Amino acid sequence: MKDNKTIGLTVRFWTNDLPDKIGEKYTPVWNSGSIVVEANKNLGIKASSKVFNNIAEIETVIKQLLTKNKIAIIVPK
Repeated sequence: MKDNKTIGLTVRFWTNDLPDKIGEKYTPVWNSGSIVVEANKNLGIKASSKVFNNIAEIETVIKQLLTKNKIAIIVPK
């Protein structure tokens, strides 16, 4: 079995109390939801999540979750 060498993040948008479709093609979502960090036993990462109240907050919430889990992003030069 190979080690899992990835870190998983899931962005979830709330969909409660909305119509099934907007027009013929679009499924509506609220401008808020949650971001979930998946557990990774091999890397010592525990599952955690945090709510965002506006789509513009997604980057900030991701950074907060990564910091909380002691994950550092390396940017290539």
